[in-house]
Amino acid sequence: EGRREPTMSKQPWTLVGASFRGSTRGPSLRCFRDARRGLAYTASDGDATRCVADFRSDTVTKPSRAMLESMLNVELEDDVYTGDENVRRLERKVAALFGKEDALFCVSGTMTNQLLLRAVVRPMESVLVHASSHLYLYEVGGAAFHSQCQLLPTTPSSGGGGDGSGGAALHLTRADVEGGVFPDDIHMARTAVVALENTINGSVLPQHHALEIASVCAEQGMHLHLDGARVWNAAAATGLSVAELCAPFHSASVCLSKGLGAPIGSLLLGPSSLMHRCKRLRKMFGGGWRHPGILAAAGEYALEHNVGRVADDHRTAQHLSDGLLSLGLELSQPLETNFVWARIPDRFPFTFDALRERLLLKYRSSLLLLLVGMYD
Repeated sequence: EGRREPTMSKQPWTLVGASFRGSTRGPSLRCFRDARRGLAYTASDGDATRCVADFRSDTVTKPSRAMLESMLNVELEDDVYTGDENVRRLERKVAALFGKEDALFCVSGTMTNQLLLRAVVRPMESVLVHASSHLYLYEVGGAAFHSQCQLLPTTPSSGGGGDGSGGAALHLTRADVEGGVFPDDIHMARTAVVALENTINGSVLPQHHALEIASVCAEQGMHLHLDGARVWNAAAATGLSVAELCAPFHSASVCLSKGLGAPIGSLLLGPSSLMHRCKRLRKMFGGGWRHPGILAAAGEYALEHNVGRVADDHRTAQHLSDGLLSLGLELSQPLETNFVWARIPDRFPFTFDALRERLLLKYRSSLLLLLVGMYD
């Protein structure tokens, strides 16, 4: 809100970086691109610019007034020197909820994933990941930079690709892992970690796949990690608890700032000895918290009040999906959680007013439209 859109076109509204144009009556309505991650729509009336809708991702959720008030009612401590009791309480609560021994509160899921790799993987080793995973596509090559390890992006043998489109709904299986890992061969970077993601592009990782891959990892002495940034959505969709979903994994990363609406924060979960090492690495990464109690309070509020609302996001996504289908579009991937993938024709056969009323506002390519239903 209050973000002023840079002048990019004299058209009443413009999709920057594409050939889509349109117009609307009344105050000027435009949309702008935020890097490659999607679009937001702003309305301009004179010098005033306000946000009308922002469905780029469930990462743009905002704290409620009640959450903000909870953040003001905490005693602050320096977590680097003495430890912050608000943080420790949040870590204990999340560890117990997920059935893990300990937890480490960090600034982001990218940091938790990278800390885990740095703590577990040695140089000249490899990590097997899904070809559409966040670890592979969206962490700025951090595995190579921080851990000097090789990522093995693997496409599910049953189909699908690494382009972030509908095919990415298919998940890795036991056979994919067995055929994709590198052995302890002098010519190869031995695979030390298998990292899965749940959900991935809105699709739920089948629990039997996780259990079968865990068996492979146990047989071959590999660490199994879960990027569970949206594991809350997987739990809401399957009816399984987050502890059940994470039970096959040695470690997991979970996020508070997407569907749960906290302003910032992810937690790394695992054995206490591993969390102790990761805490030292977090300090080296520049992630030591000085007064993080206000953020921990937001996380606690999210756990107590917003976990149950994740299912509402799925119903919102279903409503948006129904709207797209009513416009004659086809889904390119079955709707499972809060992501809606639709294939759009070369020419839009509907007006902007119809779009504004019925659909999601995030574009990943000229052919695919992604909508994200989310708490706000």
